[in-house]
Amino acid sequence: MTHARKIKRGEFKFHSPMWDNVSAEAKDLIKKLLVVDPSQRLTAEQALKHAWVLTKDDVLVKRDLTGTVEEMKKYVSPFLSSSSSPASSSFLGCISSLSCMSTAST
Repeated sequence: MTHARKIKRGEFKFHSPMWDNVSAEAKDLIKKLLVVDPSQRLTAEQALKHAWVLTKDDVLVKRDLTGTVEEMKKYVSPFLSSSSSPASSSFLGCISSLSCMSTAST
């Protein structure tokens, strides 16, 4: 069964090592957004009030995003490498700057 089908059935897990550095609050939000029954799923308004969304900046700047950024680059690069547009270069540059920002604050 494909990942998409499992998710549609509410059957998903946060596998290691991919999800090891993802906060418990972020995983909680994802679980609540992927609830199959729409009447039990978070609304957009509820999601915007979730603890993960409301995390203060001073907490966020202390998080090391290096691993996350590297995974994003691996996933996104094949899609952008075929394009020579300024937007693709800008996007990859933005991802790289996230890595710099996360290590600068540690």
